[in-house]
Amino acid sequence: HDPITPVSARVDVADLLKGPKGTTVHIKIMRIGIKEPIPLTIVRAAIPTNSISNTLMIRPGVGYIRIKDFTSTTVRELDESIDKLKEQGMQKLVLDLRMNPGGLLDAAVGVADHFLDKGQMIVYTKGRTPDSAQEYTAPGKHVKFDLPLVVLVNRGSASASEIVARSDRLMATRM
Repeated sequence: HDPITPVSARVDVADLLKGPKGTTVHIKIMRIGIKEPIPLTIVRAAIPTNSISNTLMIRPGVGYIRIKDFTSTTVRELDESIDKLKEQGMQKLVLDLRMNPGGLLDAAVGVADHFLDKGQMIVYTKGRTPDSAQEYTAPGKHVKFDLPLVVLVNRGSASASEIVARSDRLMATRM
């Protein structure tokens, strides 16, 4: 790539650094007080982005899971979090979706599937044409979580988090 100069720094530097995992990119950085640029070689790697930011027991028997957004890893992360909390003696769960802007519809369906019976309605989408309507029901791919559950939402909860919170038989608590 071309050198990034102060004039061209308006482009997204992250885009220039992205590339296939394991490949290298050579850059030079300037530091205040040092006249010459410092050459660096960076090896590209996958950067994990977890959608579950907290999994913990808030008191004996009460688990807490905070989902900050819905991504391709959310369902797997939720499975792991539930297993971890059950091993710690969870008997009730607080699922925190506050300030969750949403994300992937498939992830929302996968999360809701944990708490619903197979075939229960999760969400219905309707487009401009009659054939664009689609009904999403719980596929029954996950062992149903049948312990007491509280879902926290607020004004910052949108899109996929609203779908999960409003799924049939889930009761959301506004905080």
